[in-house]
Amino acid sequence: MTSWVEVKQYQDITYKKADGMARIAFNRPEVRNAFRPETIDEMIDAFNHVWNDSEVGVILLTGEGPAHAFRLPDVAAVAVEPLRAAGKKCARSWRILPEVGADPRYPDLSLRDADAVAWWDAAHGR
Repeated sequence: MTSWVEVKQYQDITYKKADGMARIAFNRPEVRNAFRPETIDEMIDAFNHVWNDSEVGVILLTGEGPAHAFRLPDVAAVAVEPLRAAGKKCARSWRILPEVGADPRYPDLSLRDADAVAWWDAAHGR
């Protein structure tokens, strides 16, 4: 079983991590996990945090309590198998691509982003 660790405390959501996964859940079961402006602000903050975390390859978005954020009333069961994407996260575009690091001048960038940065550097005398 996955042992989730709380990353940051919020009022309207929960944000936890385990085994390369982040779990962001709506935490307002008393109102069936309805959104309000504060909920969205907290979600943006949590997603920005995950976005900058190179250890996370999967984000699970769900809800706490009996009123989950997503309902599938006509489906008896849903199975989700999180898989890590092949490659590394590009520091510029944040996409996970297999060619990240192929250009030794820019070890944290994809080939496309490395070309763009090389062009910019050359155009500005860097």
